[in-house]
Amino acid sequence: MTTHHPLGGVEHAQQEEAAAARRRLDQAEEFVAGYRSRLARMQEAFYEVAARHGAETAPGFIAKLERVAEEGDHQVRRATQVIAGFRADLDEQAARHGDEREAFLRDREV
Repeated sequence: MTTHHPLGGVEHAQQEEAAAARRRLDQAEEFVAGYRSRLARMQEAFYEVAARHGAETAPGFIAKLERVAEEGDHQVRRATQVIAGFRADLDEQAARHGDEREAFLRDREV
C-alpha cells in the first residue's frame, strides 16, 4: 500500500476487493444450490424410469442410486468446504483492510 493516495482511494480499492470476494462467494453458493437441485432432479428421473419398468425396488438399482446420491453428497461437502474457505478469506481480508486503514491513518499523522 502506498501512502500518497488519499484515504478515499484506499477505501475504494478495499471496497472493490471485498465486493469481488463477495461475488465469488455468492457465485459459489449459487453453483452448489444449482448442483443440488440438478442432482435431486436426476435422481427423481432415474427413479421414475425405474418405476415405469418395475425396477424401483431391484437391489442393483437401489445400490446404484444410493451410490449416485453419496457421490453427489460428497461433492456438495467438498464444495461447502471451499465456500467456508472463501468466507474465511473474506474475514481475513476485512481484518487486513482494517489494519491497512489504521496504518494509512497513522502514516498520515506523522
